Amino acid sequence: MKYYCDTSILASIYLEDSHSKKAMQWLQNAVLPIPLSLFSELELMSAIQQRLFRKEITQTEVLKCHYYFQKNLNQGVYKRVTLEGKEYSQALQLVRNYTSSIGCRTLDVLHVASALLLNIQEFVTCDVRQKLLAETAGLRVISF
Repeated sequence: MKYYCDTSILASIYLEDSHSKKAMQWLQNAVLPIPLSLFSELELMSAIQQRLFRKEITQTEVLKCHYYFQKNLNQGVYKRVTLEGKEYSQALQLVRNYTSSIGCRTLDVLHVASALLLNIQEFVTCDVRQKLLAETAGLRVISF
């Protein structure tokens, strides 16, 4: 698999934001499938529900997000991957090496750790600190 998408990209694909247009254009040209861990799906679903909680979207829009996500999953846009907890050991090493200088959050570190374990060629993000962490950890980054 060539790409790893963090939650900022996944959310931009299913929820309207300032990065949505570029994220959708990127996805149309991406080499598929994109790996999807349970962690990534959890964060995406949480982002959708947070928007509902903040009354930024309606329940109908939540159902639409779920529908299109499931449709993409069924069409092979994503491939479910299991990391068997190895991402935590990798993330711990990244935290020890980089968090004090970059200030990245734990969940962001887990995304970078997952990409490293999956031998991903390019990390896709809209997050500035995550971009810096991914680059520092040796990943090529696509950023919007």
